[in-house]
Amino acid sequence: LILDSLQNEGTFGLVVNAMISNTEEDLSYFESNGPILKDLLRVKSVKAYLDGALGSRGALLRAPYHDLPEHYGLPLLAPSDLDLLRDRCLQNDWQLCVHAIGDSAHHVLLESFNELDREKDLRFRVEHAQIMTPEDSAYYTHPNIVASVQPTHATSDMYWAEERLGHHRIGHAYSYKRILNASGLLALGTDFPIEHIDPLNTFFAAVDRTDKQHWPEGGFNADQKLSPKEALEGMTFGAAYSAFGEAQYGSIKIGQRANFTVLNQDLFNSAERQRKSCKVVKTILSGKVAFETK
Repeated sequence: LILDSLQNEGTFGLVVNAMISNTEEDLSYFESNGPILKDLLRVKSVKAYLDGALGSRGALLRAPYHDLPEHYGLPLLAPSDLDLLRDRCLQNDWQLCVHAIGDSAHHVLLESFNELDREKDLRFRVEHAQIMTPEDSAYYTHPNIVASVQPTHATSDMYWAEERLGHHRIGHAYSYKRILNASGLLALGTDFPIEHIDPLNTFFAAVDRTDKQHWPEGGFNADQKLSPKEALEGMTFGAAYSAFGEAQYGSIKIGQRANFTVLNQDLFNSAERQRKSCKVVKTILSGKVAFETK
């Protein structure tokens, strides 16, 4: 309601795709009052959590943690409850977006979403998708399973993730290229405030898979790097598509909002591209200059 009021007043010009929480209070209110679908505000999605985070050993794994034997993680939603929520969202024409980090939670979610109708336009989202056994990537051929991932998780976690997962499983983590090859589309984001808000961090984490000191050499799990084109498409069209907004924003073409950013570097030129010196020169929002360096 605050976002709606601010946008009606013209004091907040950003497009927002908001999600309600998976609580009975929010779901019942949503059922009684319906979604919000306005020019700048879309509220037609539900956010749920299947497990916790990898760092706290809350991500739900299929085998025990390497550094804590007999501990599998933290289940937050039973598979039967997930299916009930999925069906409730389908009945109300809501999009369901579910946090799944561990390979067990990821597998449970993919199995549930695999039962979705392939003909309807549903776009149910897997949030984070950090650890995935390779064979599970086949689920992403389903047209209504969309991976919403944050590449900076890989570069934030790479210092200690192998301690949690062990040598064998670390190769199955942050498999963005594997998912993209199966699905043809990724939605890339920052995961702010958990990670830094700067989307340039997202881009460089996706294409280089290193920190600002260029460690590790060659990149972390380098076979899962995205190309500059793939990363930018995920940050623009892919993100818009995952929010049902691709007709309004996410591309530079006639009929869309004129949202774009001018940088001081060519991100497609590997010789010129440097994270430490890459800066925003100008930001255009709905055709108006929102930021410009002096």
